[in-house]
Amino acid sequence: MRLIDLYYEAFKAFRKYTQDDLTSQKLRHIIAQTNPQKDNLNAIKYSVAIELDWIENIEEGLIYVEKAIREDRQFIRTEGEVVQIEKVKRVSKASVEHLSRHSDLITRAPADGNPENIIPDKLYIVEKLSDYLVYENRFLYMLLCYLKDFIQMRLDKIRDKTTTYESDMTIDKDIKANQRRVKYQLNYQEVSKNDPFLIDAYKDMPMVNRLETIYAMVVSFLATPLMKEVSKAPMIKPPVVKTNVLRMNPNFRAALKLYDYITSYNKDGYSFNEIRKTFNPFPQMMADQIADLIEIKSVIAYISGNDLEESLLQRLEDKIEAQKEIDNQKAIDEIKRLKKRIIEMNEDPAEYILKLEKRNISLEKDHVNLGIEKEKNQTLQSLNEALEKEKVTWIQALDDLKKTLEEKNIEIDELNQKYYDDMTLAEEIHTAEMVELKTQHQSQINTLQTQHQAEIQSINDAHLNLIESLKKTHEEIQQQQILNHEKQIELIRSQFNDERAKLTEEHDNVVLKLNEKHTQENQHHEHIQTTLNAEIQSLKSTIQSMNKDFLETANTYELNIDELERKLKRMEDEKHYVSAQFLAFKAKEGLLSDSDDYTSKERFKQLELEMAAYKKLFKEQWKQTKQKIRDTVKKENPVIPDKLNKPEDSNQEENSNNEAE
Repeated sequence: MRLIDLYYEAFKAFRKYTQDDLTSQKLRHIIAQTNPQKDNLNAIKYSVAIELDWIENIEEGLIYVEKAIREDRQFIRTEGEVVQIEKVKRVSKASVEHLSRHSDLITRAPADGNPENIIPDKLYIVEKLSDYLVYENRFLYMLLCYLKDFIQMRLDKIRDKTTTYESDMTIDKDIKANQRRVKYQLNYQEVSKNDPFLIDAYKDMPMVNRLETIYAMVVSFLATPLMKEVSKAPMIKPPVVKTNVLRMNPNFRAALKLYDYITSYNKDGYSFNEIRKTFNPFPQMMADQIADLIEIKSVIAYISGNDLEESLLQRLEDKIEAQKEIDNQKAIDEIKRLKKRIIEMNEDPAEYILKLEKRNISLEKDHVNLGIEKEKNQTLQSLNEALEKEKVTWIQALDDLKKTLEEKNIEIDELNQKYYDDMTLAEEIHTAEMVELKTQHQSQINTLQTQHQAEIQSINDAHLNLIESLKKTHEEIQQQQILNHEKQIELIRSQFNDERAKLTEEHDNVVLKLNEKHTQENQHHEHIQTTLNAEIQSLKSTIQSMNKDFLETANTYELNIDELERKLKRMEDEKHYVSAQFLAFKAKEGLLSDSDDYTSKERFKQLELEMAAYKKLFKEQWKQTKQKIRDTVKKENPVIPDKLNKPEDSNQEENSNNEAE
């Protein structure tokens, strides 16, 4: 009997006593009509809609999978072994061929001297074995495993959802009846998995039965002797190699199509619909039943709170005994009445005897029931004593197990602590070593970078300072020359103006005084004018020479600037070379990281500059090396002329350039 059936029968029996009682009806009506709008019950179930496409495809594909399994594809594996001649049961062509190539197996001549009776000591035998572990059979096993998981996963989810019952009930009542006031609140939630009634409904679903049949077919295919043999081999891994059999054989081609279908199927293949029932307020019958339950809860709380259990039980027993006495008295009165009636009415005493027999049967039943109850009581007492003894035994065994468990737990804790301490120590040592190595490596990198940056910065600062100083010097010299030139011009102009004023004054005086000397003075004036022009020309030539000197000085400074720029270019080449050397060192030591990626346009240009700097440095160093070699050869062999060395030098230079490139 299910638990719900038990409680339903008990509730129906309980309702027989309360349903027709007027006082109980009145109280239940008051409870049901109190705040009915706050009574709410939500019941949720789920139905499923399963799509047909994937089920039909699997059913269609399984037909061909079954045919492919029945083919029992195999290949013959030949195994050969050299055994003693006594163990040979059958000689084959391969045995004769092997003996012809291995005459060392014949160690003695025949006794009769006939070469046709030669018997070897050992002989090669061939055994042919059937091997079912071909690729196609392993593919079928993998397909069936995929299908099993594919269907099982969906069946589990459908069963879990459709056999789940959810409900929530809220009740909030403030009951006022006569001199009682009861506040009753209920917030009830239930989630029932694998509900028995829903399981019955789940088993009656046609699509679910269809899926269960497919799943059983897949399991039965996996249980075939062929698949059991194939399961011993490692399962193949995707992607599947499409062999000729998989492409040409119709059964295996359909199986491959089914495999492609289930591996590319990315949907659930089903959908759930929520079925919700809401009761607000409760129906009349339901409200009356819940009112009965509220009242029985109130009665239970009242009995427990006032310790009325024993007194009420005694009252119930007294009531039962009183009812029995009343029934017995009624039976006695009925017998007396019948006896009197028999006497008065002269009726047949059979009816009287029948009543007496019924009364005797009732008394006998009571006696038998009393004996059964006594026997049950004795049996229960003996069973209780045995259970008490067993309880003591189990308590002792439980105590022993607890002690053993505590000891094992202590030992496990000690081992765990030791393992944790060892792992912590090892991790700390490893971490410390890694940190130390990273620190050393980073410090070396930082030191090299700092030195490199410092060198570059010092070179740049020196170059900038030199350029600034040269610019300042050039500007100062140019400004000074311009000032000197202007001062000389002003001086010459002032001298010329003074002299001209003086001559003009003298000329006026002479003109005024001596008109007769006009011609002479004009000649003298022309002479002075010629002299001044000559001085002006001299000053102009001086200015031109100064400008020329200024240009030469500027050219000199420009040559110096060019030389400095060449030095700067060389330093930049050396910088690129150092960077390339550092990068090569990192590549050699395996220290390249994501930051050393040169695939971008800017970083690859930088790499090209570093390569060009390396080539240039190689050429220069090669020239210096050649010169040293030439000097060394001249010192060791002074007879060798220089002209003979020049072609070789040019050839060597070309070879070195080619090697560098």
